Amino acid sequence: MNKRELAELRKHFNADDGLFTVGRIITAYVDAEKKVCGVTSRRYIEIPEDESSLLFNTAKKTLSGSIGKNLVEYSFPREEYGEEGTQKLLYNLLSGGEPDEFLTHIAGNLHMESTYAVQIMHCTYSVISKAKDDRSLDMNDLDYKFFVTSFTPVSTPPAELIFDGEGIVKREETNLTLADKPNNGFLFPVFSDRAPDINSVLVFSKNAAKPNVTLVQNVLSCEYIRSPKSEREVLSDVLKKAAGDELDYTKIVKLDEKIVEYIAENQNETELPTVDALRLQRMLSDVGMTEKAAAAVPAAFEKIAGETPLTAVNLVSTKVNLKAEGITVSISGDSAGKLRTVNKDGRKSLIIDLDEPTVIVNGIETSV
Repeated sequence: MNKRELAELRKHFNADDGLFTVGRIITAYVDAEKKVCGVTSRRYIEIPEDESSLLFNTAKKTLSGSIGKNLVEYSFPREEYGEEGTQKLLYNLLSGGEPDEFLTHIAGNLHMESTYAVQIMHCTYSVISKAKDDRSLDMNDLDYKFFVTSFTPVSTPPAELIFDGEGIVKREETNLTLADKPNNGFLFPVFSDRAPDINSVLVFSKNAAKPNVTLVQNVLSCEYIRSPKSEREVLSDVLKKAAGDELDYTKIVKLDEKIVEYIAENQNETELPTVDALRLQRMLSDVGMTEKAAAAVPAAFEKIAGETPLTAVNLVSTKVNLKAEGITVSISGDSAGKLRTVNKDGRKSLIIDLDEPTVIVNGIETSV
């Protein structure tokens, strides 16, 4: 499922869209003992509007973020194709089956920091395609049927003291409160080549740097893929192994700029740009690494990353963070060139170029 397909689905993911309908919505609560409670299965049109809009927004937020970061596609392993695998559970639910077995599977395998609510929203997107004359639109006979599953943390409100007419006592509160956005979720099946693909699932993580591995491995039975944070760590390890002695601030910043340029050049492509060993080798040569360091990249990449390329958008940050003993400097990406390294009076130093002499120190405006 690429950026274009996700954009198409998001465009029509609207309760008022003529090509989009919502069928049933299943909700449940999983308590601290991993027991499934309060299961409901209702038709969307029968739910009061003020409640249905909240449920709809929860599903919509489960498709938010960027492909490759918050949204990562996973394929089911071949052994899951059988009668007893997770893929079969999902397909049965997609086909209108009862949710009890799948909800029990979730409760027994998903780890969350708190109790949580489960929401499964069944949807249909009627796919349209261009007619043969390429000038008009015809309704395709394909209906893309899918469901969005959301996992939202649940908490109790903080304790409050109240006056009950006789004395000050703790307020009794039995209502549970759902967070305003799900932490995790997934879409099944994925929308690929403008058609459903039941062999893959799109997993959502609110915190892209800390995806819920138990959702991927234990609930969906898929092989976990590196997170954006771990991809940056892989790049760091490859650079240290291949060119550790040559790494300096300037070369690292220039490499970051090269990757940003590469992403910009491919921004209109449907597939996310990736960085493999050969592309990284060329980039390092372009930023001034010696032939020896650049030549060491393929072996270092294979040893640390294997044959899987790195997703380019996961390798860059909006900020440059520099740390030394007792010092932390954070610079926005477009200002990275204002920091320079110099050898001054025999000591290695950092110099920050200022366009204006005014600076703020501990919240107090002053000048340099």
